[in-house]
Amino acid sequence: MLAEWSSVYSRGGILDNVLSVQYDPTYGMGSLRITAERIIDASNYVRISIHGDTINTVGNYQLSFQSKYSVFYSATSSSCSFNTYDPPTPTIVSGVLAISKFDTNNRIISGTFSFKISTVECGLIEATEGRFDVKY
Repeated sequence: MLAEWSSVYSRGGILDNVLSVQYDPTYGMGSLRITAERIIDASNYVRISIHGDTINTVGNYQLSFQSKYSVFYSATSSSCSFNTYDPPTPTIVSGVLAISKFDTNNRIISGTFSFKISTVECGLIEATEGRFDVKY
């Protein structure tokens, strides 16, 4: 399980966890990108980014290979990097992005995510019980 990511951002310092959310209602009928980064030390990090288009309401969005809802993953310590939209093809891709609150007036988005991806180079990467509740 990947630990809960905080929504703290700081310039110049090393943080344990960084979460950013970007939403553009004018692109692709609602384009959402959630990026989480865990900085392990000065030269090692793990970065996960979940993104998709046509996200404009509360609901479940299936994360799968070459769909409009994808997962990017990068870990410097293992040189493992992939995304589920472009080849090489992961052998297992399953997951869900569940939006539980979508408040465009106050610019707040909340939800959960989970996924399971396996590649020859990276082995099994699994995120469970991921959650976010942030202003965008």
